[in-house]
Amino acid sequence: MEEILNDPQLSTRAQDIRRQVTNLRADYLRTSRPPTWNIVQDTVTRPLTELRKQVDDKYKQSMQGQTAQAAVTLDRDAVPPAYQDQVRSYYERLGSGK
Repeated sequence: MEEILNDPQLSTRAQDIRRQVTNLRADYLRTSRPPTWNIVQDTVTRPLTELRKQVDDKYKQSMQGQTAQAAVTLDRDAVPPAYQDQVRSYYERLGSGK
């Protein structure tokens, strides 16, 4: 995940969480005892939830700018009355596949 994040801070945070998981797994393999739930929550679950929220917020911010741009009508001019029948006919033919 850290490779696809454009924000260096978010990427570093994802790397830190991955390292924590790797350390917890190594401890488990070495001692054959699973970590306590509190340790998992403090070092993995909460930070991962916070990271997800930060990524979501960043995504929403980036989409707000794109939505405003996408909402702009590209064709603002009305079809002149002399050409309305031709344009309607064109779109009807286009829609019928002919």
